[in-house]
Amino acid sequence: MPYSPGDNFKIRFNTHEPDTGEAKDATSDPSATLIRNGDDTAETVTVSNEGTGDYSASGSIPSGWEEGDNIDIMVEATVEDSDNNPITAKMIIPLGVLDVRTSTIEGRMPQLFVSDEVDSTTSASVFRGTSDLSSSNDFYNKMLLAFIDGDLRGINRPITDYDGTNREFTVDPAFPETPSTGDKFVLIGRFAKPS
Repeated sequence: MPYSPGDNFKIRFNTHEPDTGEAKDATSDPSATLIRNGDDTAETVTVSNEGTGDYSASGSIPSGWEEGDNIDIMVEATVEDSDNNPITAKMIIPLGVLDVRTSTIEGRMPQLFVSDEVDSTTSASVFRGTSDLSSSNDFYNKMLLAFIDGDLRGINRPITDYDGTNREFTVDPAFPETPSTGDKFVLIGRFAKPS
């Protein structure tokens, strides 16, 4: 349902233990930023813990914002894996395009997103992320890889293989063109248990 300028919002999101997918609290309170038309804002978003690994983010859409504005919330959280290695991830939660109708809605996001950028490329279907990613083979298999900037912004593909040693992704089908070094992307879905 669309929001209007001046509406309150409350969304829910979850954090998980990366190796098992079980609900787990973040190591510290997650942060949240309200985004208007792709730009971060200084608007207050309150994050509350609702239970183990269960959080809400709430606030108000400023009354001066306009119909047609695209509104998202970016949440950042750090969760430790089974070896106590911290994994920081970002989740982009779309609130939608502002409309003239008024509503207060509560939505739910099923899992945490991981964000990174392209370190080097081989082709439109094989490229490397940075050393911030997991070193476990197959860790991100079956997740979706979606670009959030660059020429491939908004395009996603399923990850068919992940080489943890080289932080190298294989996607199938291939992207329509080879991504550029520095292009940012998010990984969407549950983490796979490493083999």
